[in-house]
Amino acid sequence: MTNPEIVLPEDSRRSRLQRAPKGDMTEDVATAMERVEAFWAKYPEGSILPEVDTRIVDDGQSLPYPVFTVRAYVRKHSESERPDAVAHATRGENDEDELVRLRPQESAETAAISRAIRNLGILATPTKTSPAAAISAPQSDEAIGADVTAARERSELSQRDLASGMTGRGFKWSQATVSQVEKGTRPLRLGEAQHLAELIGFGGVR
Repeated sequence: MTNPEIVLPEDSRRSRLQRAPKGDMTEDVATAMERVEAFWAKYPEGSILPEVDTRIVDDGQSLPYPVFTVRAYVRKHSESERPDAVAHATRGENDEDELVRLRPQESAETAAISRAIRNLGILATPTKTSPAAAISAPQSDEAIGADVTAARERSELSQRDLASGMTGRGFKWSQATVSQVEKGTRPLRLGEAQHLAELIGFGGVR
């Protein structure tokens, strides 16, 4: 399947994956549509396949509302058995953002696809960067874990999102792995750190 039709919401908001900390917004981050266009330009034989899971949430405080979790599978070549990158996003009608509340499924698809493409390294490097944690040597596993946490939170990624990004790069990471690294109970390997630098700007590198 080549160049499937994917309808993205028509808005100019920036992808949440690249959103700078509140109060320090930059104007050089890529929009989801820009990433999609860059992906097709680089991999015209590729594919972008989103899967949608819907559930109804009843928190007892308001009317039940739907929440959509979209997992996006991106392949450089549509015939590949395994995706080259995977990412997911969850949005619901309870979101603080008005546009998201009106179109939660489309917003989740946009975010998931943008994240997956970014995990391939496409439009992942802005011309400006927010302050990032610098690595000083020597550091304990706990200190490195704290730096990973800070970098992940600046990128507004959940532990599960980061695990998906690392899995898309060939590492067997789960949410538990991210938690262990951030707590310092699992050492971070050099190869992993290099990919974290590209994904979340860990170590002051993006």
